[in-house]
Amino acid sequence: MENWERILLIIIILVSIILLDLFLYFKTDKLINDTQVYLSKLEEKIDNEKLSNNKNETNELNNKWQKNEKVLSFFIEHDELEKVSSKIVVINENIKNEEYEDALEDIAEAKYILEHIKNKYNLNLKNIF
Repeated sequence: MENWERILLIIIILVSIILLDLFLYFKTDKLINDTQVYLSKLEEKIDNEKLSNNKNETNELNNKWQKNEKVLSFFIEHDELEKVSSKIVVINENIKNEEYEDALEDIAEAKYILEHIKNKYNLNLKNIF
């Protein structure tokens, strides 16, 4: 292999890695933001005492997270996703039992974990070194 071929191969590999990382970043960001937005809406409903149908609210949260988790599990550590899943189960139980203060605490923790996941999988120098 000549020098220029090696350089071209290295450039192609680097560009491929960067493009793949950008795709994964935007996909992760979108799915995590969707979940965070829903958690924020749920938090707002609890704050305003506008939970009309507790079972409907919790089912919606479960469905949204399960759909997002299926996609995220392809490229994120499962133990990170398991933390969010367990928090969502606790949130659902707290809402069903009308323990709204506890639900608000768990929503804040779930949003923090999601933000941590998003930051952990960003391509930046802090995560590389």
